[in-house]
Amino acid sequence: MFSTRILMLLVSCLTIAVVLAATNPSRDDYDAFLEAIVTQAVERRAQEVPQQQGEMMHGLLQSLLKPIMQSLIHPNTIRRDYGVFSIFETRVLESRVVVLGIGTKLIPLRGVEEIIQKLGRLAPKANPGP
Repeated sequence: MFSTRILMLLVSCLTIAVVLAATNPSRDDYDAFLEAIVTQAVERRAQEVPQQQGEMMHGLLQSLLKPIMQSLIHPNTIRRDYGVFSIFETRVLESRVVVLGIGTKLIPLRGVEEIIQKLGRLAPKANPGP
């Protein structure tokens, strides 16, 4: 009876490890995650400015996001793969972004809000009324 419980526990642990390893997020998953965060930040900022500026910001984002990801994010990102989870670290805009990837989830641990704030400062400010 005792050995059956231990065997069931080991099989359960092994099953969980296999599932986590199979669903460990890839570099492409991380890139898509960062693109979504940047897009959301710019779109939030675009809602705070006059419509014409917001449309301009959205257009710039559409045309520049892929090149920025390729030239700025990719070369400055390190993925540490531990089999059942990964740690992604990106150093950009004098900030360090750390994200835990486990299962199919990417969980920001550090720096994501800081990057969003810095991107918001780069965007045009709303013009005060006359």
